[in-house]
Amino acid sequence: MSVVYHYSPDLLQLLVDTIEVLCRSKRDVILFFRGAGVHGQVVDDLAEQVSRDPDSIKKREIAQPLLVLVNEGGDARTFRPAGLLNGWRLRDLWRRCASE
Repeated sequence: MSVVYHYSPDLLQLLVDTIEVLCRSKRDVILFFRGAGVHGQVVDDLAEQVSRDPDSIKKREIAQPLLVLVNEGGDARTFRPAGLLNGWRLRDLWRRCASE
């Protein structure tokens, strides 16, 4: 069976770049994905790594594998692809960033 991709590689890269800038902390990146409905072992492992040793990983290194997982329809079975690009989530992140 072929893999169905939701987002193009260009959009994935833009999302990684945007999430990295708009999320203040690594924990915020994890919360962003969980709030968008991404659950599973990969996000749990990344959250554990952030808790254990925050300096061992960058925000984009958290966002990229989760976006690829979502794009491939992997472990994130409960994820709604539209949830990631949900306007209120991005507007909320933008407001938080702009208020600083």
